[in-house]
Amino acid sequence: MALINCLECKKEISDSVKSCPHCGFSINKKKSNWLTWTLGVIAIIMAVIYYNISTNVSNNSYKSENYKSYTSLTVDVSVENVRISKDHNNAWAVKGAIRNNTTHSIKGAVKIKFINSKGDIVHTNRAYVNDGDSFESGQAANFEYFVSPETFDDVVDFKIEFY
Repeated sequence: MALINCLECKKEISDSVKSCPHCGFSINKKKSNWLTWTLGVIAIIMAVIYYNISTNVSNNSYKSENYKSYTSLTVDVSVENVRISKDHNNAWAVKGAIRNNTTHSIKGAVKIKFINSKGDIVHTNRAYVNDGDSFESGQAANFEYFVSPETFDDVVDFKIEFY
């Protein structure tokens, strides 16, 4: 048996009493309930599993013949394997690679322009190539840009520029 201070009147009381003998304040001793804790952990695990199943659409990454890509001529590179990846319901990705056709290592980013059926640029953003690290002559380095599926509404072409 130890002495503790009452939370209400601050006088010393035994830790075994249910209420303070001085002011009557109820001393609630919370004991961990292993069943409640276990059920909570199971619920969290089930929620994570459900989320992963519901957001994982079958790996249906595809290359569309409708999309073309162009490169900037400021550096001798070529754009390869541009495709839309629909791996998740809430975030699709434009993925591709940049091949270094120079004689030295380079690093940079791509500017991705989404072009609609009227020829207007409806969305643009950049993505680092090779996570911003340099890549050697002859090597191809990947880029990817994640965006909501709605961004692809009426998109018929891309323009990819390396800088």
